[in-house]
Amino acid sequence: MFSKRATVAFLAVAIGLAAAGRALAADVLDAIPNTALAVILVNRLEATSDKIEKLAVKVQAPSVSLLSLARVQTGIHDGLDDKGTAALAWLPSEGQPLESPISIVVLPVTDYAKFIAQLQPENPKDKITQVYVAGKAVLVCQRGDFAVLAGVEDEAALKDVLASVKSVGEDLSPLRTWLAEVDAAVVATPSAIRIASSQANEKLSATIDLLEQQGGVPAAANGLPALKIIQKVLAAGGDELQLAAIGIRADEAGTVRLTSRLRLTSGGRWAAVAERIEGPSKSLLTGLPEGPFVLTAAIQYSDPLRGLTNWFFSEDGRKLNPALDKLPAEQQTKLADILGRITQQQESAKFWIGAPKADEPLFASAILIAKVEDTKKYFAQIDELGKLQVGAGENAPSILSLGEVQHIQVDGQDAIDYVASMKQIEAGQPAPLAEPVREVLKKMLGSDEKIHTYMAAIDDHTVVSAYVSVDNLRRAIAAARQGGASSGLAPQAAEIAALLPTGAQTAVLVQPAGIAQWVQALTAVATDQKGPALEFPASPPIGLALKFSSAGVLGDAVIPGATLEAIGEFVAKERNKR
Repeated sequence: MFSKRATVAFLAVAIGLAAAGRALAADVLDAIPNTALAVILVNRLEATSDKIEKLAVKVQAPSVSLLSLARVQTGIHDGLDDKGTAALAWLPSEGQPLESPISIVVLPVTDYAKFIAQLQPENPKDKITQVYVAGKAVLVCQRGDFAVLAGVEDEAALKDVLASVKSVGEDLSPLRTWLAEVDAAVVATPSAIRIASSQANEKLSATIDLLEQQGGVPAAANGLPALKIIQKVLAAGGDELQLAAIGIRADEAGTVRLTSRLRLTSGGRWAAVAERIEGPSKSLLTGLPEGPFVLTAAIQYSDPLRGLTNWFFSEDGRKLNPALDKLPAEQQTKLADILGRITQQQESAKFWIGAPKADEPLFASAILIAKVEDTKKYFAQIDELGKLQVGAGENAPSILSLGEVQHIQVDGQDAIDYVASMKQIEAGQPAPLAEPVREVLKKMLGSDEKIHTYMAAIDDHTVVSAYVSVDNLRRAIAAARQGGASSGLAPQAAEIAALLPTGAQTAVLVQPAGIAQWVQALTAVATDQKGPALEFPASPPIGLALKFSSAGVLGDAVIPGATLEAIGEFVAKERNKR
């Protein structure tokens, strides 16, 4: 158990928070057997320790050299290569590979003999010898330019390290370049993914069997349809997902990038779907309104995403929404046809939420800019959707929020007011909306009875939508026309957007100050109490992106150094208030 390996775990935390440079991350992987379940790597030991110390100052946290602290607490001073890569790896134990794995620590050394000499070795010439780290007995052996440590009860693990012919580096070869670039990373190997997928599927199957045996409990109420879909994903995951990793890197300016990698199995179904998710030819974050915002997000549509509409009308999809499943087959077919044609029209969408104003609903400043194949056909299909008569009352398909289409004129321009009735939405729910929920809806959308979405075309391929009032649509049209080919973003925000991966199909910018305003406004409504103002300092936004390809899924989060400073200042102020 991990509790029996306290020394190794402690050493991993102390040493592993910094990292190495002369040896690449790939070198340390060659010292770890290919049976490893997961690996934590920390590159450029001294440099990473310095980065962490600087970041701590930015967020007003206690600042200390983790490398120096680790040396003092472990007694390791000589022979450690503070420019190399350190690692913590978990190897499977018999019978319970995931529940009680064996941990080993791999440290880069410049002189193995000097390294163990300072740790009171019992037999320094033995391949595996006992030493003392922080007063605790551990075992150590040498594998290349690395010292490998394990608990005294895990001698067999070190024998495997010395005898292994194949290393985990072979399995992680698709990520080697990326692993060398980041400051630190955590990787789940194919073995871990297969075992975790199998065990999770078994446990979920037992839960599903138990729920199905419960008499009188509606399937939708106990979440059975959703659980069965998750079960299918888990069953496939062991074969379809090859590697999963997350890494972190900080630059000299203090900007932190969190990156994730999901490596899909070549030739698998998931890889085939990901390959069909087309990337944009230019940044999605262009043509946006100017001015302060809470959030802006953009997505590129592709065939797999459009196919979700068809999936919602499949047997599995309908089970997720019982109200839809209750509709007559003829109505389901008509609804699927119309929605399918609408989604086929969509090419991309950009959602922008401006900074909230005290006297307006939160969504009064929200704008949706959609690129479609043909705006005339798109509006004809929206009109067709509004005219479609579906089951009423308890049969209302709440998940689709079908509404009424009203044709209006806005400054001489044709537009649509798509009105969704909350009564119809409520009808498909197990219980009426609670009063706090209604108050939140009023704060967000201006009403808890009718939801208005106003739409107008500004050219043959661009549809602009706004909410709450016609005046908001006027502002949205002006903002969309003003955006043009430029980003429309302030220089700081545009700089963060430029750091996101080229060709990403999804991109998001989040403004922490705006989120703080939203949280305060919604909390005041939900609790009926107006608390003190959340004064978040002005700062650049946080950038997020997802990029799909046949190789896998790349996730990226960019947190500017100035934003980290603002977070630290905000937390300190809030702490002082208490």
